Amino acid sequence: MKIIAITGMPLAGKGELTKELTARGYKQVSMSQGIKDEMERQKIEINHENIRNFATQIRKDKGRGVAAELAFSAIDELAKTKDVIVIDGIRSPEEIDVFKKEYGDDFVLISVEADFEVCLSRLPERAKTRKDDPVDEAGLRWRYKEELSWGLGETIEKADYQLKNEGTLEEFKTKIDELLSKVLPQ
Repeated sequence: MKIIAITGMPLAGKGELTKELTARGYKQVSMSQGIKDEMERQKIEINHENIRNFATQIRKDKGRGVAAELAFSAIDELAKTKDVIVIDGIRSPEEIDVFKKEYGDDFVLISVEADFEVCLSRLPERAKTRKDDPVDEAGLRWRYKEELSWGLGETIEKADYQLKNEGTLEEFKTKIDELLSKVLPQ
């Protein structure tokens, strides 16, 4: 089994990388899904504000690796039938530590990177499909600040591989192909 974990700042292209990998037949576990599942268990309405507040609070209460722990059951279930699993949205070095402890060398971290202005330019299109995202520059800046407070900057620095995503989707897919030839055994 190989776990390809993805990190990066909001709107850098993590979702596009995930979409490309799942189109190849790999199964996905979203880090935010474990948080949302926990919110549902606690009967908390799922919306942008509640997600960010709950995610911040649960990390304060249970440690910055808690989102990784909440993902174990979904990963282990998929591992019964799939050789490659994609985890979208690694946010803290502690999450990396939790996954490395659990999965060892089968865990590979890829960061997707793009300048803030590029990410900001993607916001209007994504706001059409994601109700839990910020809607303007102030919201995106707040989200950057919040996720950096969780250790996202350090997490990006710890990535095994980096993918720059500031060009066309086709250029990004070419970079993905090149990277996968290094990451996945043939």
